[in-house]
Amino acid sequence: MKYVYVGLALYLGVSVIAGSFIELGLDRILLLKLKGDKASRYDLFHYRKIAFDAIFLRLFMSVRVMLWSVLFLIPGIIAVLNYSMAPFLLAQNPGIGVPNSIRVSKHLMKGYKWKLFVFNLSFLGWKILSLLTNGILGVFLVNEVHVVGTHQLNTVFACQFYEHFIGLLL
Repeated sequence: MKYVYVGLALYLGVSVIAGSFIELGLDRILLLKLKGDKASRYDLFHYRKIAFDAIFLRLFMSVRVMLWSVLFLIPGIIAVLNYSMAPFLLAQNPGIGVPNSIRVSKHLMKGYKWKLFVFNLSFLGWKILSLLTNGILGVFLVNEVHVVGTHQLNTVFACQFYEHFIGLLL
């Protein structure tokens, strides 16, 4: 039985390290594509210099969400929604750092948490079907959700910039 725990711990460690690093590269590719720029497969591993920040961001977000979830389920969901833009911010501005990306993500999500919650809820049926197919459908679903989420991020950025710009003019 102890080998199961060792295997699980090894799997979780590798997924946190590799997953956070690859997620940041995928975010970079999606942001480049949305801008109309050309992206290559080398952009996936563009952030090897800040790999530690990517890992630290994922761990930091996981711990914070877990601590908020200890209170009740609702604060945990709100924490997930607050921190959801942090990986995109780190991918767009590698020098921003983890604490600032979390802080800016929380600021950007003010007034948009409900929209993001409903957006994620719209994929609930697909996620249930993915569970019924033992995750096979999830392989195709994850990319679609990530692409649409990236487009949602650009919408939030545009709205926040517009509101800030109008605020400066008034």
